[in-house]
Amino acid sequence: MSELTTILDTLRSRECQQIRFTLAGITITGGGYLRVARTLERGSIQLVRSLSLPAGKMAYNWRYNFIAVNRDPSENLIIHECTHARNDMAGRAIQVVDDEVTAYVAQLIYMKLKDPRLRSFAAVGAIARNTPLAVSQCVATGARQPCEMATAGMASMIAEEILSGRVPTDAMVDQLRTAIRNHPDYSGLLQQRRFRWHVGVGRRRMIPQSELDAIRGTVIHPPPVAPAGRRAEAGQGILPHTAAALRGPTDASDHFPPTRFGLIPHAEAVG
Repeated sequence: MSELTTILDTLRSRECQQIRFTLAGITITGGGYLRVARTLERGSIQLVRSLSLPAGKMAYNWRYNFIAVNRDPSENLIIHECTHARNDMAGRAIQVVDDEVTAYVAQLIYMKLKDPRLRSFAAVGAIARNTPLAVSQCVATGARQPCEMATAGMASMIAEEILSGRVPTDAMVDQLRTAIRNHPDYSGLLQQRRFRWHVGVGRRRMIPQSELDAIRGTVIHPPPVAPAGRRAEAGQGILPHTAAALRGPTDASDHFPPTRFGLIPHAEAVG
């Protein structure tokens, strides 16, 4: 299965379409993910295969409206990164920290819908017991491990509230913001910026060759629109770039800072 097919199938899945919540004034719904899927199919959001990313990882580039991916993208990260894309498409000013809040919560809702064991009494209880200490350690030390646990744990607790039909408290959302702000991957990037299309919805933005070279990237062109009743296989037509694309980037973080990976290293174990 191609990367594009995997992404489209995930965005159109029953679980993804059940996602619906509002946090920090940002409303996330299944319909927003359908719009991202259609935009990927049209090529307005471009898909780039990056050899600089580990297998299974993804990153959304808001400057040039593209998603970078290596082989076998994780469904959880598809939800996370496409939440960033959805927020970008909304075309409104948004705090980076709140962009991350919605992406983490959407990711955890999807995980819980996919695996009901993450909603078990034992799993939910363990997260509720362990997360406050992780948040405290994250604030005190700024170390990666407690901050990852704090971010995943608070996102999981908020997701559980939403799935249970309750409204998360402002204090819970603030705790997630605190974990993100103290996380070493995010601490230098949390300034306000305006999310918008650079050249208008429905039109792709040219990705500079230097950007592709830096991430060892090749554009994955969507297939031509198939006749009615038929769909061409997604993900065909990979455009190779110059030999410079085979060189490693001088500093990949300049192009994909860790905050764009949207990783929750301990997410598979959380409730």
